Amino acid sequence: MLDNLFAKNFIIAFILVAFLEAASFLAHQFTWLNIILFGLICAVTAVLSIRRLEYGLYILLAELFIGSKGQLFFLEIDDNRFSIRMGLFTVIFLIWLFNLGRGKSLEFFKSKWLGYYLALFIFIALGIINGLLNSQFSNLFFDANGWLYFLILPVFFAAIFNQQVIKNIFTILLASVFWLSVKTIAVAFLFSHQVSQLGGIFYHWLRDSGVGEITFITDNFYRVFFQAHLYVMFGLLFALAWLILRKNSKKERIILIFMSVLSSAAILISSSRSFWLGLLAGLLMLFLLLFFKYKYSLKKILKPGALIVLIGLVEITLLSAAFKGFGDSLLGNRFELSQEASSVSRLQQLKPLSEEIFKKPILGSGFGQQVTYVSNDPRIRAEFPDGRYTTSAFEWGYLDIWLKIGLLGLLAYLILIVKIARESLKAGLLGEILFIALTALVITHTFSPYLNHPLGIGFILLSTALVYFLNHEQRPA
Repeated sequence: MLDNLFAKNFIIAFILVAFLEAASFLAHQFTWLNIILFGLICAVTAVLSIRRLEYGLYILLAELFIGSKGQLFFLEIDDNRFSIRMGLFTVIFLIWLFNLGRGKSLEFFKSKWLGYYLALFIFIALGIINGLLNSQFSNLFFDANGWLYFLILPVFFAAIFNQQVIKNIFTILLASVFWLSVKTIAVAFLFSHQVSQLGGIFYHWLRDSGVGEITFITDNFYRVFFQAHLYVMFGLLFALAWLILRKNSKKERIILIFMSVLSSAAILISSSRSFWLGLLAGLLMLFLLLFFKYKYSLKKILKPGALIVLIGLVEITLLSAAFKGFGDSLLGNRFELSQEASSVSRLQQLKPLSEEIFKKPILGSGFGQQVTYVSNDPRIRAEFPDGRYTTSAFEWGYLDIWLKIGLLGLLAYLILIVKIARESLKAGLLGEILFIALTALVITHTFSPYLNHPLGIGFILLSTALVYFLNHEQRPA
C-alpha cells in the first residue's frame, strides 16, 4: 500500500510545507499580507474541498502536522485571534455539511464507531454546560475550543476511502516530519552559535505564531521545543518500525535511517522529558510486538535493538560536539526533577488539582474550571512575585480531563482509545505502527496534555478512520 513513499509527491509536500512556514514568517511582519494569505489559503481549501473532500483533508493535516498551536496565519478580531486552524476547520466542516445535506459523506454514521464517540460527546457537552454555569465564558471558550476538533471526525471517514488517500496522508506526514527535524536542528545551531541577526525577529515569529519556544539552557545550548514535535515522534516510530518490520529497497532503507537520525536528533534537542518517555514507551511496544507477534528470538531482537542504541549514542556524541553544553543539559539538569523549575511547578499542581477534582469527581466541574497553585516558573514569578498562579490549563493531562468532564468522561475517552488500539492490531502492519504511536501518545499525555488538544485529537481521529478503512476493506498494509 505504501510503496515509494519518498518519490515525487514527498518532495512536493516537503517544498509546500517549507513554503508555508516561510510565508507565515513574512505574514507576521506585515498585517496586510497575513490577512491576504489567510483568505487565500481558506479560499483555495474551499475550492479544492468542493472538488475532492480529501484535498481539503490533506491541507488540514499538513497544517496540523507542522502548525503547533495553529496560528501560522490568523485574523485579529476584537483582540482575539481567529487562527488558520479554525479557518480550515470551518471551511472543510461547512463543505462536509453541504455534502451531508445532499445525502453524501455518511460513512461515520453507518460505522460501529458512532456509539463510542457519542458516549464521549455526551460528557464533552456536559462539560460545556457545567462550564457555562460555573465559569466565565472566556475561560470556557479557550479551555473547550480544542475539544471541538472532534466535530471534524466525519470528514476523515468520508475522505479516507482508498489506499491512495492513505499513501498521500503518510507522504505528507513524513515530509512534515523531515521539515520539522531539519528546522529544529537548524534553529538550535543558529541560536547556539549566536547568529544574533536572527535573534529578535525570528524568535518573535516562533513565539507569536505558536510554532515553538527557544529557551537558553546552559553554556551555548538552546532548547528548541515545538508542540508539533509530537508528530516528529510519530514519524520516528514509523520510520523505525517500517525499517525493521518490512522489506525495503536499498534506497528506502537509506532514507529511513537518515530520517530516523534527523527526527531522533530533533526529539533530543526538544529536551522534552514527556516526548522521551513517550518515545521509550513506543519503542518498548515495538519490541513487544517483535517478540510476541512476530516471534523474534531474543538473539534476533538484538539486531534492531543495537541499531537503535547505536543511533542514539552517535547522535548524543555529535550533538554534544556541535552544541556546547548539550551533554550537560541532556544528562544533567533535565533529570534533576527536584530542582528544575518546571518539574517543581508540575508537582505543585498535584495537591490543589486533586482537591478540586474530588469536589465533583463523577461528572467534573466543567470546562474553564480554574485552580490556583504556587509556581516556581521564572516567567510566572516575574508577573506574580509570590508565585500564586490561577489557570484552567494543567500539565497533568489525565487529571485535566478528569477535572473538566469527570471520571465517567475520562473513562469514555479511555474506552475509545482502547477500542482504537484493539482495532489497530487487526489492521496489518500499518495498524500495528498506529498502535505503537498511540502508545507513545498515551504516555506523553500523562505529563504534557495532548489528548485534549487538536494535535492529539487529530491523531485519534486519523487513527480511527484509518483502522476503520483497513479493517473494513480487509486490505492490511
